Amino acid sequence: MELAREEREKLEELARNTPCDRAHECLQSALEQLREVEWAAGDKVLFCQDEDGWSCRNGMRFGQSIICQCPVRRYIAKHFRR
Repeated sequence: MELAREEREKLEELARNTPCDRAHECLQSALEQLREVEWAAGDKVLFCQDEDGWSCRNGMRFGQSIICQCPVRRYIAKHFRR
């Protein structure tokens, strides 16, 4: 998936300001390869389906799911439906 310059710049800005133990691997791989996410509460809560999310510093356990609080991943989910 080719990103527009504005989208790429926004993602880079978010990445610079968001601590990540995985060096923002979501930006290193093709966006098409990201696992599905599920929005809840009127698109205010993002549930990550990624198995690695259990150890992510930007994830919060909620039952058997992970609430994603990563601004980078949330931007990708919202703007690219990934």
